[in-house]
Amino acid sequence: MVASAALLIRERGAQPTAIADVLKESGAPRGSAYHYFPGGRTQLLCEAVDYAADYVAAKMAKASNGMRIMIPPYMGQGERILVSTETGEYLRRAD
Repeated sequence: MVASAALLIRERGAQPTAIADVLKESGAPRGSAYHYFPGGRTQLLCEAVDYAADYVAAKMAKASNGMRIMIPPYMGQGERILVSTETGEYLRRAD
């Protein structure tokens, strides 16, 4: 259910993502949503966002030279590489 919720949030955004949509996408029975997420929709969506963040962090950890990301042109930054270090993450200019 959490992965399905993360997918729906990515596609639609959090506001229009309902528990019924997540249940339909995941194929899970209705009772399981209330059993595993007693905090309701808010708890499920928070878990989905945490799941997505953990996924991205794992991908970044596997990248040996950082991950290429595009900073929107209106920010005037151009392409940068996000580099993970022992002390944190920083952006450096892509060559």
